[in-house]
Amino acid sequence: MELTRKLAWGVRVWIDDDGVTRRGLLSRKAIRWDEIDDYRIEVRIPPRSFMLPSDDDVRFTASNAGDSRLAYAIELRSGQRRLRIDPFFRGMPRVIGLALARIGARLAARARAALRQTGTARFGPLRLAPHAVQWAAREPLPRARVEAIDLLDTSPVHLRVMERGRVLAHGSAGTSKIPALHAALAIARQLGYPVRDG
Repeated sequence: MELTRKLAWGVRVWIDDDGVTRRGLLSRKAIRWDEIDDYRIEVRIPPRSFMLPSDDDVRFTASNAGDSRLAYAIELRSGQRRLRIDPFFRGMPRVIGLALARIGARLAARARAALRQTGTARFGPLRLAPHAVQWAAREPLPRARVEAIDLLDTSPVHLRVMERGRVLAHGSAGTSKIPALHAALAIARQLGYPVRDG
């Protein structure tokens, strides 16, 4: 299956059975599905444009972000290589779904293997273990004190760990800082933590 999306200045992206190719006026990047070892998703509410009236601004954003007022981007990674698909392409939620259908199970299996071998699954600043959650260098938060692991509807959207009885998050970061976000949420659920992701 192949998808093509255009930007006004000639950037095109192809998604097919082999992987993803992004071609601009002077550049070409390609990454195969089996090379991808990480991805990052960013979700934002686009800032209001001083050039567009408010109603037109909403319609413009919706047409470019996939019939939503949210703008999505995904960056596929293989070692040091990066291939970013920006929110200016139509149908970004569908594009992200197609990418996760190709790489999601493999990245989740890798995280589950790390959990079995080391007792911890790490996703950037977030470490998940059966007995506690750790955020960056903070003290681990015991399971009984974890109120929720959730996605906060800000711009950009943040993944956060909430502690029982506290208003401020134990830890929080934009989703673009969390490797394999879907696997992090799935493993948190598997370990029995309360997850609110939508």
